[in-house]
Amino acid sequence: MIHHHQRRAIGALLCTALLLSACGDDKSPAPQAKAQPAAPAATKVAEPAVAENPREVNADSKFRLGAPGPAPSFDQYLEITTGNQLAFMYNKQAEQMDSIEFIAKSINIEQAEPDLQPLLKQLEEAENAGNPFTKSDAVEAIQPFIQQQILAAPEDRYVKMFFTAQEMEFQPYDFERKGFEIQNRLFRPELENAKRKATVGWDAYSKMPPEKAYITFSDNRVYSLGFENGPTANFLKVEDEATARRLQDAFLANDHGIWLYGLIIATQDNTNPDNPNTPRRALLVDLQALDVVEGAEPTPASPPIFSRKL
Repeated sequence: MIHHHQRRAIGALLCTALLLSACGDDKSPAPQAKAQPAAPAATKVAEPAVAENPREVNADSKFRLGAPGPAPSFDQYLEITTGNQLAFMYNKQAEQMDSIEFIAKSINIEQAEPDLQPLLKQLEEAENAGNPFTKSDAVEAIQPFIQQQILAAPEDRYVKMFFTAQEMEFQPYDFERKGFEIQNRLFRPELENAKRKATVGWDAYSKMPPEKAYITFSDNRVYSLGFENGPTANFLKVEDEATARRLQDAFLANDHGIWLYGLIIATQDNTNPDNPNTPRRALLVDLQALDVVEGAEPTPASPPIFSRKL
């Protein structure tokens, strides 16, 4: 059995009309001054988000990472809750680090650390004014903070993510296949392609590259997370009838949460070549295991009602 573990509470936020959202605590690695107000929490897109330009890029754009260290227990995996986490982890692992200016511009100013916000605003103002000297000064002032965060990013690449019932839906129990199909675009990219086809029509759809879904956060939408083996891990095999009934009740009541565990195996520049002015980066995860727990906000003592290796 995969053991459950303590996690930070996630509070509900108002959803947008297009994409449902839930909020994860923004536990930035940088310490905050006590007198400073806390930065707003990052919002995780619940569907999850599909990048604005999610072209499935050439495999050459992937940088495969080396063999990982020994896997810890699942409760020791790093929980991903913010986009800035992904930014610093990406640049620690990538074959070529992005520039300090690039990373700084990727950070949402309103959700940045209080000490960093004025520096990011200075950079933005210098860019708008077209003054290369003040822009260079702003980048130089930001550099120590970003370098510190990249150095502090973990070497281990074992990560976990929590999804609410609204973010991770399941089809009704399939008696022939004896299990539940995961109804989520991370696992089933064809769902997004079907939606696209219905929206733009067959003629336009036939000329488009395949759609690929990524998880993004509101504090940094440039860096995202994708599941490398999602399409092959989209069915939850449950042969025990008592367990299946319990899971079905939880799924129908939206009274469950999902923990996903995996290993970051690659970094990828997934910028659409047709839209180079909107850069995208991704960390690709090979999923290893899944826990289903009862309750939208499980406590540390909440045991999983179902565990499966993927």
